[in-house]
Amino acid sequence: RCRGELDAALKFYEDALALEREIAYQDGVATELANIGLILVEKGLHVQAVPRLAESLAILLATGVARGPRQALYGLSRCDDQLGRDRMLELLKQSGLADSTIADLLDRVDQTRLRRPRQKRGRRIPIAPRRSAPGTRS
Repeated sequence: RCRGELDAALKFYEDALALEREIAYQDGVATELANIGLILVEKGLHVQAVPRLAESLAILLATGVARGPRQALYGLSRCDDQLGRDRMLELLKQSGLADSTIADLLDRVDQTRLRRPRQKRGRRIPIAPRRSAPGTRS
């Protein structure tokens, strides 16, 4: 995904998701769903990304993974920016989530948006700055 080979990465993550579902490894399912959702966001396919990111986030919250929800929340906040709240709400309802879960997810999306750095003139700003490899200078 980092090298820009989105289609190859998407295929890889979809294959991994099938395997994770087969062995019922929920943390893996959540991770692969988040990866797929983020690729779809990068490709501009926000409508397809929302249910995957929402399912990922719901699993991560249910299993108590501390740091996992960040990526899914970031992806959902970008979808919300592009689609608007009404369309997001509609997509989340279509994905079969309970109303209380949807309200919680949207509240978390709003909290994430408040922490996200502002973007200037279409420039992408990552959530965290890149770190130099050990032994190198930046």
